[in-house]
Amino acid sequence: KSVEFSDKAAEHERIAKYWEEKANTINLSMPESIDFYEHKLEKAKEYHEGLKSGKYPREHSYSLTYAKKAVNETQKNYELAKKLWGDLEKV
Repeated sequence: KSVEFSDKAAEHERIAKYWEEKANTINLSMPESIDFYEHKLEKAKEYHEGLKSGKYPREHSYSLTYAKKAVNETQKNYELAKKLWGDLEKV
């Protein structure tokens, strides 16, 4: 019985840890995603411009490319979040 309860306790701890990690996750299925992606887009654009202007050092030859890709992906997510949840903001 002791081993059985120990295994059960370990499984419950694993599940609790999983949901604890998910508690701070924001994704497109949540209305809060509009604000989240808007903020993330601003930061991504600022970082991309900083790399272009020399404000931030380029860590490798593809830093600018990866920064632009991050801007594009975040822009897509932001637009999608606005399509999904934008009408709720007006209500």
